[in-house]
Amino acid sequence: MNVLTWIWPLLAGAVAAWFLGARIAAHRRSLRRAAQRAEAEGLLARHGAALARFLAEPAAPAELQRLLLVYSDAMQERDIVDRLVRGAVAGHLTRLPDAAEYRDLAAATQRLALARPDLAEDFARAMTTGLLAALLRSTEAAAVTDAVLTAFATTPQRELTYAVTAARLSDQAALGFLPEMV
Repeated sequence: MNVLTWIWPLLAGAVAAWFLGARIAAHRRSLRRAAQRAEAEGLLARHGAALARFLAEPAAPAELQRLLLVYSDAMQERDIVDRLVRGAVAGHLTRLPDAAEYRDLAAATQRLALARPDLAEDFARAMTTGLLAALLRSTEAAAVTDAVLTAFATTPQRELTYAVTAARLSDQAALGFLPEMV
């Protein structure tokens, strides 16, 4: 009896400490997700501004404008973002496929970079901020953001590779020539 009188308060204190610790951890996760969502909002604003500048510019190549629109729409779809993330983490998005259509898009981005570096920067900014915002908005994607960003950073022609893949994953057949990649 004497042992029970002092063990019960210890057990109750241990259980209460465990519950409190779990609540504190959950609160921290909530704060982190709220910060990620706030960052996503800022990225979406920058994405929209770069997208608007690129689409309003008559000198922007039509095929890149079309790709950017399809990509921007695709980044709003959770399923597409999740599939893109899985493809990136699995290492499927390491390079642009070797097909004439992709080479034409790559050539268009290179010509744009030489002729209008400001537009090339808007194209790259719209692509990158769209991807980052989508990653931060998706709970599943946010868990592997580091792996996706590492894959993205080490991919040649990264903006174009991810944009083409996202466009291919979308239901929109606006580009019409996007083969299976992921």
